[in-house]
Amino acid sequence: MNKLPLIVALLTAHTALGQVGYRSVQNNQPVKKAYDSTVNVENIKCQFDPASMIGQEFYFAQRSPYFKGYAKQDTTFRDFFSDKQTTLTGVGTGTAKEATRSGPSISYAGIPIAKIKLPAATAKKNNDVLSNLYKPIYIQHSAYSGEAVTPYSALENKTFTVTGWDVLKEEDNLCQTQVTLKDADGEKVQWKIYGRRQSGISVFTKGYLEKLKQTWVNKPVYFIEERFAPTSFYNPLDKQTLDYVQGSKWQCTELTFLFDESFFGKLHLILRNDAQQEIAVQIDDRSSLDRQLSLFYIWSEERYLAFKQKEKAAQDAALAKEEADKKQLQKDQKAYRESMIKQFGTTNGNIIADGKVKMGMNQNMCEAAWGYPSDRVKTQVGAHVIETWFYYPAGNWLKFQDGKLVQIKE
Repeated sequence: MNKLPLIVALLTAHTALGQVGYRSVQNNQPVKKAYDSTVNVENIKCQFDPASMIGQEFYFAQRSPYFKGYAKQDTTFRDFFSDKQTTLTGVGTGTAKEATRSGPSISYAGIPIAKIKLPAATAKKNNDVLSNLYKPIYIQHSAYSGEAVTPYSALENKTFTVTGWDVLKEEDNLCQTQVTLKDADGEKVQWKIYGRRQSGISVFTKGYLEKLKQTWVNKPVYFIEERFAPTSFYNPLDKQTLDYVQGSKWQCTELTFLFDESFFGKLHLILRNDAQQEIAVQIDDRSSLDRQLSLFYIWSEERYLAFKQKEKAAQDAALAKEEADKKQLQKDQKAYRESMIKQFGTTNGNIIADGKVKMGMNQNMCEAAWGYPSDRVKTQVGAHVIETWFYYPAGNWLKFQDGKLVQIKE
């Protein structure tokens, strides 16, 4: 077989490919900054460099002991996956003996809505359930169905170290992240964060909490001086409505979780004034219907002093401008007076410079003193020309006879 055509074709293709090059274009994506602890977990979207999240610590806060709900307060999750497999024994399908104690509840938006009955410790063992969830428990939905879940109580008051941070999806309004956490015993947990607050969970980065302490605790604090500031506010410490005094000075004494009947305690700054009165300022102002103060309505001393300095600078600038305008006006008035004296003589020039007129002045003098009239009416009376100038809206007028002022109405 003649292989020459095939060889020629291959050589031609190789030559053609040899003429095709590769070129890269500049990546105009902005460089992501390192995590600076200024925002908490739900606001860590895709704006930070994932490498800067490694080593950060996540703290899962304590639930409020005063919560009033339908059942024992707990929430359950199906998205905390462990690197270990847990065997739950004596659970699964089959009739389970009714529990004699309340179990965790299924929740919506942090509010328990369904009481779960757990198999009692003496329940008959039917099947073993293998689970890849973190610290799972088994909840029995009915006599023949149930599932393994991670209760919030397994996360509560625990600190996890971030060992992995992977961005799964990044769009304009969406950031989906998978974070790998390690607990104190070395067990690793994978958790997907969707860039929004998740119900039934309260988690903080230790860096965020420390940043708040460094910014506020043991430092002076001032109520803002802005026109949108409230006139009063609710203080949860004494359950009183207090007057909001702009510019009043306080001392921040602590950062604390304040427990009430809500599912989780809310993070607050405690402020104290010279009268030893204490108030609480919440860090997060979302879902607040009781007119509590938030960080939006207080200033650090640095910001307060900067505001007062800017305010003083504006006042000084206004006074300086007023003084400069006054001097310029005096200068202009002097120049105008000199011009009138030069044009109409000393006596008439001074009268005109003062904005006044007198009988016998001609029309040029009157126009220089009073300005151009709003209207003019000219009539002929015998051998005389009568002209009247009207000035609106004041209602003043001047009457001339043969060009000389003969009557004034002020």
